[in-house]
Amino acid sequence: MIQLLLSVIYLSFISLGLPDALLGAAWPSMYVQFGVPVSCAGVISMIVAVGTIVSSLQSDRLTRALGAGKVTAVSVGLTAAALAVIFILPKCLISGYERGAPIFAIVVMIPMMLFGGGLEEAGWRYILQPELEKTYSFPISTIVVSIIWWLWHLPLFYIQGVGQYGQNYLAFGIDVLGLSFALASIRKTTNSVWLCVLFHCIANSLSGIFVIKENIGGNVTAAAILILCSYVLIKVNEKTAIFSK
Repeated sequence: MIQLLLSVIYLSFISLGLPDALLGAAWPSMYVQFGVPVSCAGVISMIVAVGTIVSSLQSDRLTRALGAGKVTAVSVGLTAAALAVIFILPKCLISGYERGAPIFAIVVMIPMMLFGGGLEEAGWRYILQPELEKTYSFPISTIVVSIIWWLWHLPLFYIQGVGQYGQNYLAFGIDVLGLSFALASIRKTTNSVWLCVLFHCIANSLSGIFVIKENIGGNVTAAAILILCSYVLIKVNEKTAIFSK
């Protein structure tokens, strides 16, 4: 078990370090798509470095000032937000995207998406996922939920005027599979449906800001990364209970 935990921690730190390495490799394409100067890579690197240093130095002070409960609540909220970004970022890099709503619109879009998908979590993660896990394993339960979720959206792909109309239904199914594992891991590690709602709202909002071009490879990559991150969260939480405090 110790070897397994070390392996999970090792993979987690590799995943945390991937953006630093990818920034240099992917920036020649990214800065053109974002329409910013190439020098902005240095600004991003400094923000990451300063953020890491500040968070490390202030973690003990915050825990003592706010208490472990509040710090943990904020941490898991940020984890949900990070998973949503992990969902959209690989598709932007691999498939390409067009700019939709301005980035600052996310402040308004997240509350709106409560009624545009977020409340679905009352059925999927609050009722269906836990009930299935009473009989079946976590992966089987999650796959069953993803299939039902996928089929439940099928009519929307044939209704004109709806956002899903005319889109690739298979690509959507791949997205749903990855999202199902991410949401199920949030539910399992935190026992919070509201964090699932937050994740769902952020993911939907980002999809309205970054309109992804059709490319199955991007969907498969994003789903695979989400599934890997989901298992890392679950394994780390099983050993440390970091998200359950």
